[in-house]
Amino acid sequence: MLCKLILRNVHRSARDYGIYLVTLILSVGMFYGFLSLSSSHYQAALPRSIHLELLERGMQVAIPVLGLLLLFLLSYVNAHLLRAKQKSFAVQTILGMERRTVALLFFGETLLLGSLAILAGIALGAFLSQLASFAVFRAFGESYRLQPGLFPDTLAQTLLFFGGIFLVVGLRNLVLVQRLPVLSMLQADRKTESFPLRTQMRGWIPAVLLVSTAAGGLILSLLSRLSLPLPWLLALLLVLGAALWNLVTGIWFLRACRSGGGERPLFLLSLGALLTGGGLLALYPLMKSLVRQGVLQAYLTMPPLLALLLVVFALVGLFSTLSWSLSRSLRPPKPRYYRNLFLLGQLKSRLGSGAKTMGVITVVLTAALVCFTLLPLLAVRIQGYQQVLSVYEVQVGTIYTAQEDALPTGPLDDQFLTDTLNQGGYPVTGTASGALYLLRREDLKCKDRDLPLLAVSLSSYNQLRALSGLPPLSLAADQYGVAWSNTTPASTIDGFQQTAPVLTAGGSRLHKAPALDCQDSVGISLFTSQTEAVYILPDAACQGLTMATTFYAANTAQPLSYSFAQSFDQIAAAHQQSLGRFAPENLYVRLHTLQANEGVSNLLLLSLVGTYAGGILMISCLTLLAVQQLTDARQQRRRFQTAIHLGMAAEDRDQVIRRQMLFWFGLPVAAAVLCSLGVLVFFIGINYEDFTAYLPLSRMFLLSALTYGSFLLLLLCYFTATYRLFRRAMAAP
Repeated sequence: MLCKLILRNVHRSARDYGIYLVTLILSVGMFYGFLSLSSSHYQAALPRSIHLELLERGMQVAIPVLGLLLLFLLSYVNAHLLRAKQKSFAVQTILGMERRTVALLFFGETLLLGSLAILAGIALGAFLSQLASFAVFRAFGESYRLQPGLFPDTLAQTLLFFGGIFLVVGLRNLVLVQRLPVLSMLQADRKTESFPLRTQMRGWIPAVLLVSTAAGGLILSLLSRLSLPLPWLLALLLVLGAALWNLVTGIWFLRACRSGGGERPLFLLSLGALLTGGGLLALYPLMKSLVRQGVLQAYLTMPPLLALLLVVFALVGLFSTLSWSLSRSLRPPKPRYYRNLFLLGQLKSRLGSGAKTMGVITVVLTAALVCFTLLPLLAVRIQGYQQVLSVYEVQVGTIYTAQEDALPTGPLDDQFLTDTLNQGGYPVTGTASGALYLLRREDLKCKDRDLPLLAVSLSSYNQLRALSGLPPLSLAADQYGVAWSNTTPASTIDGFQQTAPVLTAGGSRLHKAPALDCQDSVGISLFTSQTEAVYILPDAACQGLTMATTFYAANTAQPLSYSFAQSFDQIAAAHQQSLGRFAPENLYVRLHTLQANEGVSNLLLLSLVGTYAGGILMISCLTLLAVQQLTDARQQRRRFQTAIHLGMAAEDRDQVIRRQMLFWFGLPVAAAVLCSLGVLVFFIGINYEDFTAYLPLSRMFLLSALTYGSFLLLLLCYFTATYRLFRRAMAAP
């Protein structure tokens, strides 16, 4: 009998459960689909050329941790469902049903919905697993093969994770339903939440005042110790003025809260916080150049953090003053006020309690869009970076750390490396070896990483060029060239060419050879010091210079197998460290086989984790917006019915519903899209050379368009479903 009642209640409440069930199915499906890539059964079914150890470890940690975000979503939606059904609980109790039985019915409904969601979600996850597998095969350059969709270990993890969540939520409902007073349940649909502005935002103000004070102190410290060009000076003064404005308006808001107001100072404070945050971000190039000149690293890391906190507050604050802003912009005798009188009443009735929620949703949705877009872009950039550094099959060398006691005392054992490769069945087809040198030992203390600090002999550089299939270079005895990293912009190279210094090396004065600026693909050997360039000197000029690093590179007749590369990595490192010629922590062994696999794994890990995190956050935000509207539908049904009785046409009613839904959905979505685009432009702008060196702008635009297009499609689905459920609620008796 109890089971029949549970089934009947779920069937009758399908309208209330629709969005909830769809969200659960999507959440379970994404969890299973992405986590299946870490399954041992999935790994065993892959071709021998695909190795996903790094991806497996990352997914096993990232997916469950990000899945915990669903706890908040499920708690919120469960509270909505509980409130929606309280009146029916009260009626059942009045008719004689025991409170325990009523609670068990709702507990059964929760578990039944959870079970349906898990079953449907696993079916969806099996399909998503195939899509993820397609991405894996394509990333490794393999032809796609249909993979098994169900894996016992992933099934068990999914059942335990979501089964535990649904059980906890159900038990919580069991306790709450038994404790709720009958009168309170009868009046649940008539209650309206009221959150005064001072209650919503007063706790944020001390933190904003503290952050604004820190920003002002940072600017004052720069103004007191540096002489800057006029444009930067004006920018600093503008940010300082905005920080002082925040202090004044923040104190004004706290005083106004005592009399029950505070909308105007909060609005002005939010604008000031937005201006301060944007100003700090605009100052990032100045901070970056100052850090390179020896200013504290905190000047580079603190401004973006302070800006983030201020922008988050500004978004929440502006949404919290929506009701006040709307009242100021639309009021009698303006014609728009009378034409939209009913709509304005609908919006104002919920702005008091829903505006702050919209602000929080905007912040979370911004984070979702950034994760959804930026992490895949970073993944492609990292893979391109690793491909540029791993142009040869084998690279072994030491890292330059600018420390006296870390300089090598001798070269690598090149012959051992070559013999090991030949004996392992991978004949060496070409090698390059050599060292990088310090022109002056005092350069160890140089902090300007934009200048060349080290030099390589012409013969060693030509060996690297030969491995890359490039012709040799030539230099006169009194000339030098420059090898630039592939991320160096042409403007920097041209500027150095025009102001090239005269070098003194090995007792010789060297002049810059005309147009001898190289950006060749020569791997990691020359740029382990994070400098943008290395001098190329005649061999005679390198005599007597202090060795800073040593390197070895080789190509083989065929690529190393994954298993041999792993063993060679360990053998080569152990032998070179046993020589005692350099610090063990400064040695690197870079093998193309391992780096290519790592690059693909990082690409997949960041892309999949970014997609999963962004997807979960997007689904959560859109579900919260939909649930908010469906809650309003029950509360506003009487108003719409009254308006219909007074002569409102059904078409006009539907238009009002669409317009108010466009307001509640469109405002946070538009704000989130604009903020996320701003974050992406800022992040790519400050790393422009690094991105464009490995990822063309056309591909960046294409990837971004695909992610934002996917989000808009998901938004359209949620909006359409919510609109139909809202209309159905209006037509219900």
